[in-house]
Amino acid sequence: QDYLCYLGFLNYEKGADIAVQVAKKMKIKLILAGQARSSFYKEKIKPYLNKDIKYIGPVNFKEKIELLKNATALLNPVQWEEPFGLVPVEAQACGTPVIAFNKGAMPEIIKNGKTGFVVKTEKKMIEAVKNIDKINRKDCRKWVEENFSVEKMVDEYEKLYKKIIK
Repeated sequence: QDYLCYLGFLNYEKGADIAVQVAKKMKIKLILAGQARSSFYKEKIKPYLNKDIKYIGPVNFKEKIELLKNATALLNPVQWEEPFGLVPVEAQACGTPVIAFNKGAMPEIIKNGKTGFVVKTEKKMIEAVKNIDKINRKDCRKWVEENFSVEKMVDEYEKLYKKIIK
């Protein structure tokens, strides 16, 4: 559908305010879902809510899947060196491309130019949104199946464990 999605804590570390600013500048719909931090939400999110930028609160598993699979893209403008991001993996599993800041594990989770875009600035995030139609949603799903399945994760953990105990 014709909206961007943000899913996660609405706080500084996760960059919820940046997602709002990207949507505002582009005049595009954004649905924010997740747990809001009171003062951050009141100062950085609530003033910008309108018919196009909506906060729907926390979502359950079924609602999350619907939100992700129907989004044009997931915005993930993390502000810290996040060691792993489950939400970007879940989005790609739903066939939804991810646009994230180049922090922490994001370059490992997103295949830049193939399953989304890894960018450095808000301006580059806006450019990536404009180019999101270049991403094949089937590639997003395939990437997750090949790299983040339970089997793949267990195999990689076992390899690492064996390497460590040698």
